[in-house]
Order: sequence, then C-alpha cells, then structure tokens
Amino acid sequence: MLYGEYRLTIDGKGRVSIPTKMREPLGETFMISRGLKNTLYLYPMDEWHKFEDIIAATPFTKQVDFGLFFFSGAEEAELDSHGRTTISQKFRKLINLDSNIVLIGNKTHIEVWNETAWDEYISKLTPDDVMRELMESGI
Repeated sequence: MLYGEYRLTIDGKGRVSIPTKMREPLGETFMISRGLKNTLYLYPMDEWHKFEDIIAATPFTKQVDFGLFFFSGAEEAELDSHGRTTISQKFRKLINLDSNIVLIGNKTHIEVWNETAWDEYISKLTPDDVMRELMESGI
C-alpha cells in the first residue's frame, strides 16, 4: 500500500527520487497517467491492470471518455539504480510542475501534485467536508 506525503524537487532533467518507503510497492516498472484534480497518477503494474478492468466494466459510453482521459497519454516508466524516475516534459507541462512537487500515497497509487496546488487544495478540505462525504457514501 502507498501512503504518506513527501515534498520533493524535480531536477532539470525531470528526474525525481521516489521515497524509499514507496519504491517497493510501486515496483521497478509502473505506469504514469493523467490524474484527476490536475495531478499525475503513478500506478504499480498490478494496480494499473485492476484500474484498466474497472474502466472496462463501466458502460461503453463512459469507457470512451474514461479511456481517453486516463489511457491516451499513459506511459510506462521505471526506476533507475538510484530510485529516480523521469517525469516527461509532456506531463510536467500538463499539470504545471515546477521544481517543487508533492507525492501523495493514495493506497493503490501515487499522486503527483504541484506543491502550490496541493497546499491550496488540502487547506480547503475541512474535517466537516470529509465527514459529509463519508456520510453520503454510507460509511
């Protein structure tokens, strides 16, 4: 499982060092795709295949849009011998990544956020909002 919040920097070549606690669950080879809320998702291969199955199980009309959003620009990635991966220029531009980023473990995947965007998002998310969402979800 992937958990935690890590504030990191991307070097000039687009490389970021994945925290040691995230490396094993992520695996040496993984998928990077567009995410929700102007983020990127890094999926371990087994979780990526489960995600593909979830999309495939949705009604066809939704599959098309979901597939286009998540799969059209997805890329296979890997860790180098130093535990780093490269985030392509395409993805850095897509979500406006500068040198300061935040990696968020979200159980099955890692979310990559622009640090400023993450700080703004999390500062607006209140315990009352979370409680309301939990209650509406029946939890």
